[in-house]
Amino acid sequence: GVFAQTEQAIFLQAKQLYQQKEYVLAKISFEKVANSAVFGAHARFYAGKCLYELGQKQEAVNQWSALEKETPQWSERSDLLFW
Repeated sequence: GVFAQTEQAIFLQAKQLYQQKEYVLAKISFEKVANSAVFGAHARFYAGKCLYELGQKQEAVNQWSALEKETPQWSERSDLLFW
């Protein structure tokens, strides 16, 4: 539906900001879709990466730890364990 397209647009924009090293803006955008059924886990993972890049490593680890507990079936889970 339209809502999913909007979430996708926000997520893709956030990824673009992340790739441009605009970590503060990217984190804000990722947080907008953090509760999305489709993009939420990825958005929270990338929000953690933004925190990490901003030097907020403990906050990033906390974010990833919570995500790991809440999404045991997530397909990208191995990326969490890498960090």
